[in-house]
Amino acid sequence: MEKHTKSDGRTKTVDEAKQAAYSQKKPRYGLRKLSIGLVSCMVGYLCFFSAPVALTAEAAPVSGQGTPVETELGGSIEDTNAQDLTAEEPAAESALPVEGTSAPAAPVTEAAPTPKPLTAPAPAGTQDVPAEAVAAPAPAPAAPAAEAEATQHVTHGVALIGKGAKAAVARVVTSDGDNTTHKELVVGVDGNPADAGSDGVEDLSGIVVTLTGKDGAVVSGTADSWRGTKGFPLVQNFGLHDFAQGEYKVSISLGEGAKHWAVTKSSKLHNGDTVNVDGNLANLGLTLGYDTNGNGIADIDEDNAGRYEPNSVPTTTVKYGEGATTPAITFDDTFTDEKDQLDPQADDSPLKGTTFSIPELGNDAGAQINAATGQITLPEDAQPGTYTYTVTVEYPDMSHDTVDVRIVVTPITDELSAEGGRVVVPESITDGDLADALRGAVTVTGRDGGQVPLDDPRITSVAPKGALPEKTGEKDVEMTVTYSDGSTDTATVHATFVPDVVPVPDPDNPPAVPDGYVRVTFAGGEHGRIRDGATSTFMVNPKADVDLAGSAPAVDADAGWTHSGWDAPLAGRFASEATITATYTQDPKTPENPKDADANDPKGQDVSTEVGVTPDPSEGIGNKGDLPGGTKYTWKEEPKVDAPGESPATVVVTYPDGSTDEVDVVVRVRQSDVTAQTPTEEKAKPKPKESVIPQTGDASALSGAAAAASMGFLSLLGGLAARRNRRKEDC
Repeated sequence: MEKHTKSDGRTKTVDEAKQAAYSQKKPRYGLRKLSIGLVSCMVGYLCFFSAPVALTAEAAPVSGQGTPVETELGGSIEDTNAQDLTAEEPAAESALPVEGTSAPAAPVTEAAPTPKPLTAPAPAGTQDVPAEAVAAPAPAPAAPAAEAEATQHVTHGVALIGKGAKAAVARVVTSDGDNTTHKELVVGVDGNPADAGSDGVEDLSGIVVTLTGKDGAVVSGTADSWRGTKGFPLVQNFGLHDFAQGEYKVSISLGEGAKHWAVTKSSKLHNGDTVNVDGNLANLGLTLGYDTNGNGIADIDEDNAGRYEPNSVPTTTVKYGEGATTPAITFDDTFTDEKDQLDPQADDSPLKGTTFSIPELGNDAGAQINAATGQITLPEDAQPGTYTYTVTVEYPDMSHDTVDVRIVVTPITDELSAEGGRVVVPESITDGDLADALRGAVTVTGRDGGQVPLDDPRITSVAPKGALPEKTGEKDVEMTVTYSDGSTDTATVHATFVPDVVPVPDPDNPPAVPDGYVRVTFAGGEHGRIRDGATSTFMVNPKADVDLAGSAPAVDADAGWTHSGWDAPLAGRFASEATITATYTQDPKTPENPKDADANDPKGQDVSTEVGVTPDPSEGIGNKGDLPGGTKYTWKEEPKVDAPGESPATVVVTYPDGSTDEVDVVVRVRQSDVTAQTPTEEKAKPKPKESVIPQTGDASALSGAAAAASMGFLSLLGGLAARRNRRKEDC
């Protein structure tokens, strides 16, 4: 063991073995500290650098892939630069021989490999046509007439009709004077060349017209065979081929570049037609029209049903009983960029004269349609529901279309709602009056929260859902509200059934009674009073015969008087409020003008209280319930309460007539249970009471004094007993 001396002089003994063990633990403690430090660093590193990293991946655009962009072909379809076939400008076929006549012949030698364009003289009123287009075939070598074969040089030109109804005038494709004709056939929807600011450019250079003879000979015209003089129609001469007389079948291909063009009805050349080359065949015209919807029919040839589209009609929603009229039907012109809505009734409308009808089988709920506007009208009595009508549209060109028109008639239950309330009714109520009372407890409100009277024409009936309930206690009664459209609603009424006579113990807080009940009150009268605690007010059913004899309150008559009855009948029907007063007869055996003090005998009893608390004097009377109502109690002299113990006291009993009684009682004052204590001292114990006795005389004298004191105490008790006798005092 080793001792160490502290600074205060005390010594501490240390076990050498423990000291050695302690010294060996130090390195391990240091190692633990190092480990804890390393772990803390790692935790901090993780907390700091482990925040989630949001990675955003963007899809790289795919190269080499383009999205074809379509633009709507539109714009003005009137062009002041366009050549009108009816104006001073060259017409589509004005440069070509008129049908039924032959082209002006000109002596032509064998054609050179590349002849220059020549302009042949045109007949009066016609335009000059390039020589290549109208050159007559070279005269054949002379032969016998029977063996000669007639031939004809055939050409045709191209006219275009642009987009929409306003581009109905044909524009003839004219040449710029060069032999390269591809550019002239790249046009816009208005028929003008592409470099003239046309909209919706398309390539018509792929047009191929083929004439096939009966012998199988096929002659086609391609783009490089189109010719023309500048300012004149661009014509196709089938490579200056001479056609032998006879019938030829026409085949027309517009090529891939003409996506929105179609051969019009007015064209002289149609796919599958035949032409007869007889030496007098007029030059053939090919007229193309813009085909907006790509259905293979040129806009100008579309019927109304193909060109115009009825606009959808919004659903018409009405409340039941209001009737309904749908909007007029309008149309879109699908061949215009604006898709103008057209009113078929407008004077300038291309659809003026359109009529509307609905099939007879689809005429639900008595609907009527306006044949000129397409408006559908439903009568006011149409039942709730959804009505869909398929309207048939007949355009001026006799083509047809259809459009659906929908009307929704909402039920009254969407507008009104019923709710039940509470009702208090007498048990003797008749079935008819009960049904009326339950009906009156139902409230119907509209969407705006306003109350709707039950005689509203939309309300057909309000009645109990089943049989009437038993007329006693409290019942929940389901009421059915039926509306004029046949829809129904349910409301629950809480009914309380009460007797014909309902007591009112507290007039300031009366119980629930039916409307119309009247108040009947009992009064004590001149020589008595209603007994304390008795119920003297009742609510009575004025429609029923009742008997109040069993409900009348008890009455206490004054001394010398006897309660003899009431001043009104207690049985019968009380139609209005009433007061029933008690009546009395005087007792002949009692003296004249008796007093309450003579007729009553109050009994005294001891009163217990705490130190410092003056008790209620009424606690000193043991039979207060036998005394008249309104009797008052006071102390004749306030009892002493500065200490514990007993002391005599007197209670003065004052009756309603002013007479009094005095009753002697004993007031016991008991020690309070709570005694103040200081926090550091124990509760002080009461000191024993010391008797004061004379300090002179011998033992016998002390004994005599004690005896005298005992006698005096007994005398005091006797005096107190004597005072408890009742004393009477007449006022």
